[in-house]
Amino acid sequence: MNYRCAGHYPRGTSIDSHRNACRYLVGFTLIELLVVVAIIALLASMLLPALARARERGRRTVCASNLHQFGVAAALYATDFNGAVLQTVSSSGVFRQPSVVNVFSNIRPDITDQICFQLLAPYTAGITVKPDSYASLTVSGIFWCPSSPPHTSDSVRDQAATWGFVSIGYSYYGRADIFDPSMVNRSAELTEKELLSDRLLMSDTLFHWGGDQQYYFNHTPSQQGHADLNTFPGLNQLFGDGRVAWKRRQQFDLANTFPTSSKVGWVAGYGTDISFY
Repeated sequence: MNYRCAGHYPRGTSIDSHRNACRYLVGFTLIELLVVVAIIALLASMLLPALARARERGRRTVCASNLHQFGVAAALYATDFNGAVLQTVSSSGVFRQPSVVNVFSNIRPDITDQICFQLLAPYTAGITVKPDSYASLTVSGIFWCPSSPPHTSDSVRDQAATWGFVSIGYSYYGRADIFDPSMVNRSAELTEKELLSDRLLMSDTLFHWGGDQQYYFNHTPSQQGHADLNTFPGLNQLFGDGRVAWKRRQQFDLANTFPTSSKVGWVAGYGTDISFY
């Protein structure tokens, strides 16, 4: 401890005697302050990871709720249209794009029952779409995983006006029975003509983009691409009966999760654009 006195000297008291008399006033040395700072830093390093894990658990819960609400919307649509299941988007040829949703139902005149905001709007909140107008499009709520990169209204409209579809925070798998066999592996695990409890309908994104040969997935601190799946934690999955389950990374064959693998489930898009499940 460092004892000191400041300011005022009583009359008739020498400076030395005054210094000796007022040693009861206490201060801290630089070393003592550094020790306190080190202790605080140590406590923070122990608490911050726990807080981050708690925050991510909260995001997973919101994500699971989003998927469940989409399951309700899919069930309501099926009820109104004789059990119909909307198809995964195919913007051209036989390629499938599970991580996008069309804006209008007439993007491909030869396939009018692809998943699109125009058909889903009556069953879900957060969608505003007017016929043949991308300028008024708004998409929010259940289509964005809280752990996926944020989307602005302008970016949504720009992508819609350019491509006719919008990238969402999830991957949708509908009518796998009519996928081209070369575009899917393990199609029997996906939803076909009806909503069933053991068939996958939608899930968190686990996507390999051929443009940069990187993996993209939700529920990770980094929202950038990943060269490998070392930090992949798992994903939420929605089944045809509305049930949502967390599939842990230990349940994946990550060593064989790559384009062209015959040992895991995937749906193929352009080139090596692959959605895994």
